[in-house]
Amino acid sequence: ADFFRFRKVVVPYGGISPLRRKEWEKAGVKLVDLTSPQVKRAQVALGLLRMDGAQPLVIGRHADPESKGLAAGHPGTRILEDTTDTARLAFSPAFGVVCQTTLSPRKVSWLVQQLRHRYNDAKVTFLDTLSPGMAARERALEKLMAQSDRVVIVGQAGEASCEALAETVSRKGRTAEIVASAGGIEPFMAGCGKRAAGLGS
Repeated sequence: ADFFRFRKVVVPYGGISPLRRKEWEKAGVKLVDLTSPQVKRAQVALGLLRMDGAQPLVIGRHADPESKGLAAGHPGTRILEDTTDTARLAFSPAFGVVCQTTLSPRKVSWLVQQLRHRYNDAKVTFLDTLSPGMAARERALEKLMAQSDRVVIVGQAGEASCEALAETVSRKGRTAEIVASAGGIEPFMAGCGKRAAGLGS
C-alpha cells in the first residue's frame, strides 16, 4: 500500500508484526500505536522463547489479526486453534508457546495440556499472555450464569473475546446470544426473570 498518501497510520489494539512496524518506520511512515500492553508483552515473550531455541507457537484463532500479527513477527511460528493443529505439528525438542490475549483461559489451558500430552518427549514452555481482563470477565460470567435464565453478550459476532465468552456459556450446556449493541438486547429478554449480560472487548 502507498502509505505516503496518509499523514499517519493507526496501529490497532491487536497490534501488527514487529517486522512490519520496522519496515514502515524505516520508510518514514508515522504510526499512532494503539497496541494493547498485553499484546506487546506477548510479542516480547514469543521473541524470548524463539531466542531460546524453541519452535514458536501461538494459541489463537487463525483468522484473528492479533494471532496473525504475533506469528508474522517470527518466521516459522505456527498458530494452534484446536487439536487438529496440534496433531499436524512436526516434532521439535522444544516448543515455546504464547497465546492470543482475548481467548478463554480454559481453552488455552486445555490446548497446552494437549500439546504436552502429545509431545511428552519435548520441552513445552508456556508463557501465559492472556489479558487479565478476559480472565476476570469469564469468572464473572460463570457466576452470573448460576443466577440467570438467559445470557446475552454485547459485542461483534466473530470477535475473539465475544466468542470466548460464548464458549464459556456453551461449556455449561447453555446458549448465549451475541448482539452488536445494547439496543439489541430486549428482543431476547422477553419472558426472562433474571438476565445476565456480558461484554466483549
